[in-house]
Amino acid sequence: MPADRALITDIRQALEAAADPRVATPMRAYMKSELPCWGVKKPQRVQALKPVWRRLEPTARRETARALFLEATHREEWYAALAMLKRAPRLTLDDVPVLVELVQAGAWWDIVDELAASRLGPLLLAHRSELTPTVRTWIEHDDPWLRRTSILIQLKHIGSGTTSL
Repeated sequence: MPADRALITDIRQALEAAADPRVATPMRAYMKSELPCWGVKKPQRVQALKPVWRRLEPTARRETARALFLEATHREEWYAALAMLKRAPRLTLDDVPVLVELVQAGAWWDIVDELAASRLGPLLLAHRSELTPTVRTWIEHDDPWLRRTSILIQLKHIGSGTTSL
């Protein structure tokens, strides 16, 4: 299913309406972000996006989140894309290629840590035998963010009775 372009426009408009220019520059500096920031902190972002999420179609969420993330003009769009994935029905193994693409495109600790621990980690826990060979390839991957992911993805396993990869 193609990305929901109207939803992406609504997300951008909601974030822009919540923008705080006084926060934008320090936020960008803290994140060392190439992308500009609108200066929308998480509590304000959650509030601004509530009306938009009501229209989120589960069938379009993967491609819509992917398009929003890869076409982002501001860092808060990345966070909105991650939130969209979190609001979706249970992620499946079919989501792994998109999640890996976002890890590599985001390539910074805030994005990678969220994707690894909160999206990919539960998938590994639920589909250990299917996903373990893929995760093992990330351990010595050239991409340092995939190597980081190979470690963080296991955080959901602590106390689960499973062993490390």
